[in-house]
Order: sequence, then structure tokens, then C-alpha cells
Amino acid sequence: MRRSVLLETRGLIPALESCGCRLRKSEGLNVALNVEGDFGRLSHKAEVAVFSVVQEAINNGRKHAQAGRVDIEVKLAEEDCLVVIVRDDGIGFDVDRVAGRYDERESLGTLSVKERAEVVHGESSISSHPGEGTSVNRRLSLTPNLA
Repeated sequence: MRRSVLLETRGLIPALESCGCRLRKSEGLNVALNVEGDFGRLSHKAEVAVFSVVQEAINNGRKHAQAGRVDIEVKLAEEDCLVVIVRDDGIGFDVDRVAGRYDERESLGTLSVKERAEVVHGESSISSHPGEGTSVNRRLSLTPNLA
């Protein structure tokens, strides 16, 4: 996965739509995008951070979780926040166990999700259990000085 020209020129939602379409065609991955609300363009930094988190979650679902389906939900929440949820139907994992073993692994995917959220004053959480898939939740303030 790579950064999208659409992200730069048209914004987050068109870039996510394109990414999903490309993965359906090239990987046979069933990617569904559901957008609720009209929030317009975010700051460049915020759009890149959100797009990167979604890409990382999809990549993890494809490569590690053997997911056949990924659902992406983008919605406005109360308190002037954008919420992005990426769920896969993969094999899941023990979040605490993986987080406790970063020094033994080459991949830092779940750690980078958290770091990318913090760059734009957001919050991220990952929930997963073996056999139950994974959900990456991202919350970003749309307050102009933060987003």
C-alpha cells in the first residue's frame, strides 16, 4: 500500500474509496466503506494520519489475520470528532501479548497506529481476540487548531 494521489488532491474519502476498489480487484479482499456525515476536508496532516492508520489496519488484516472482509466506517461523532473504525473478519490476536513483545518483533504495526493518532492529537485503540477478528478505532478532534 502506498500514499494516494487522491488523498493529496481530493481528500480522505475518495482516497479510501479508491483503496478499497483497488484491493477488491487486485487481492479479492471484500472492502466496504460506510461514511456518515459531511465533514469536508481535514488538514493535510490529519488526512495523512487517518489514511495511514486505515492502510496499516488493512495490511495487517490481509497479511497476518487472513481476513476476507474489511469494513471501514467513517463518521462524525458528538463533541466535534471524526471516528474511524476498521474491522476485519480475520483470525484475531491477543492484543496484550503482542504489545508486550515489541522488542522481539520486526513489525510495529499496532504501535504505529497509536503513534499516528497522537501526531494529530487523536486517540486510537485496538481490540481483538483470537478467532474473532480485529477492530481498530480512531478518534480525531475536528477542532480547527487540532485537525
